[in-house]
Amino acid sequence: MGPDPRKERKAQERDWQRRKILDAALAAFAANGYVGASMNEIAEVSGFSVGHIYNILGKKDAVFEEVVSRELDELFDTIDVVFQQHAKSPAAVCIDNTIDATLTFFDSHQLFFQVYLNETDGKRISSKRLPCERLSQRLVSSERRLRALFRRAIDEGSVADLSPDDLATAFDEIIKGFVGAWAAGGYRGKISRKTKVIKQVLWHGIHR
Repeated sequence: MGPDPRKERKAQERDWQRRKILDAALAAFAANGYVGASMNEIAEVSGFSVGHIYNILGKKDAVFEEVVSRELDELFDTIDVVFQQHAKSPAAVCIDNTIDATLTFFDSHQLFFQVYLNETDGKRISSKRLPCERLSQRLVSSERRLRALFRRAIDEGSVADLSPDDLATAFDEIIKGFVGAWAAGGYRGKISRKTKVIKQVLWHGIHR
């Protein structure tokens, strides 16, 4: 027997409702922070009752975890694609494309970066603060892979022979600094337009 069309339609409808609720929750958490956002606000924006949201996703803490999980998974997936596409490229090429992909991601995920700022005061996210073990493992894996990428760049001679850990940290902080300044300025323009200056600072400093 083939799949039941009614069950498929029901599953598709539930997925659509879930996405709509998460979109409304993301906007609420970005605007008001976790503490300030209310389930009534999420219900009003999404068009579903609070009770229905409980049935689909659970209480506010569960909704918040789902929002963070969805956004981080997409970011990790974006970076995964870069590493897969440039597995055999020089490390410097992979680093440059990681910058491009990360800033392009934030161009279309401004609300998520605002949630990050609201909940961390701009501090670096640690694996212990993520909502589930799966995401913690993805973050640890991503950090390990970035350090390995800089270690390869050292071996290839494209970066100075410094600590890969320090280089990876500097890389993260440069990107976070530019995106943070963009957020402080009201998200005017596109942060991806800053790729040229970020690459200049990363590869050459501010020297001519």
